[in-house]
Amino acid sequence: MGRPELPVDQAVPRLAALAAFLREQRRLAGATYRELAARARVSEATLKRAASGRTLPRRAVVTEYLTACTAENWRHRTRVLRQGERLWRRARRAVHTPPGAMAVPRPHFVRDAGDLSGALRDLHVAAGRPSLRTMERRAGAFGALPHSTAHRIVRGETVPRTEQQLLAYLRACEVPVPKQAAWLAAWHKARDTQPGNPYQTRALKRLFAA
Repeated sequence: MGRPELPVDQAVPRLAALAAFLREQRRLAGATYRELAARARVSEATLKRAASGRTLPRRAVVTEYLTACTAENWRHRTRVLRQGERLWRRARRAVHTPPGAMAVPRPHFVRDAGDLSGALRDLHVAAGRPSLRTMERRAGAFGALPHSTAHRIVRGETVPRTEQQLLAYLRACEVPVPKQAAWLAAWHKARDTQPGNPYQTRALKRLFAA
């Protein structure tokens, strides 16, 4: 008989929630970690670590873990995988968002291009700081969000120049479709707003022209 599993680490509540969900699915499956590893494409140690609550597992590990748990209950697999995905995203935000930072930027607070630039940078942080390569892949069609453009937006050197480029950036940060309209409205507001200070006007215009 193996040693009992240590309690879930509670240091990061959303990470703990993900770990607890993974453990519950293993319990429902009535499987050991060794049995899950035999079904999955990851090691037993990796599966145990994913359900510890101490570190954020890769998304692929969570998918393999839950797929293995539902091997004999495939009718519920889609629901379980969706719930696991939601919990993983929340855990990722909790792990990668700096203390005191706004977890989810609010586009309706945007007044001008400077605000838009800051909100888009915060959005990248809230999304877990995906790599530029990942952002380019998520954006969709080839060239929708070039590597160099994503880099400059994340650094606050420019903002999306077109609606299509903004939507590509939102997809790259995994903003749900129903919430994209608010960002489009913020983009139009920032583009059309002209501050009273001429120097500030030129500086903000450069963000759209960069």
